[in-house]
Amino acid sequence: MQGNDFPSLLSKTLGVPVSNFGVSGDTTADALARINNVISAKPDVVIVLLGGNDALQKVPLATTKQDLSTIIDTFQKANIQVVLVGVLGGIPTDPYAPMFLSLAQQYKVVSVSNILSGLIGNSNLMSDEVHPNDAGYVKVAARIAPAVEKACSLK
Repeated sequence: MQGNDFPSLLSKTLGVPVSNFGVSGDTTADALARINNVISAKPDVVIVLLGGNDALQKVPLATTKQDLSTIIDTFQKANIQVVLVGVLGGIPTDPYAPMFLSLAQQYKVVSVSNILSGLIGNSNLMSDEVHPNDAGYVKVAARIAPAVEKACSLK
C-alpha cells in the first residue's frame, strides 16, 4: 500500500525525504541504464537494493556482480554514499551472500546483509514468496535506517 512501502517508512523513521527510484522488476542492468536519473537528483546517500530480479531471471552471478560494481563505482565517483543491501540469491544455498560481502568490502560501503532474513516464508510478513507486506516493510525499513544513518555520518 502506498505510504507503507519501505522508502516511505524509512523517510518517516529518519525524518528526511527519501526518493524511490526503484522500478519493480528491474534487474541490475535495468537500474544501471537509469543511473543518471538518480545522480541528477543529487542525493547524499543511495540505497542499492538490487539483485533479486537477476536471481529470478537467472542472470549470471558474474554479470550481476559486474553491474553492481559499476553502479557502486559510478555513485562513489559522483560523491554519493552507498548503502548496499543484500538479497537472497537462492535456497537452500545463497550464492549472492559472498558477492554482497565482497562488494561491500571492496568499495568500503555500508551494507545490510540479506534484507529478507526471517521474513521469507513468514506469511505474516510477506505478501507473496518474494515481496514483503506492510508489516514486512516495517522490518525492512528498520533494518536499513541504521545503515543510512551510518552512511550519512561518513558524508
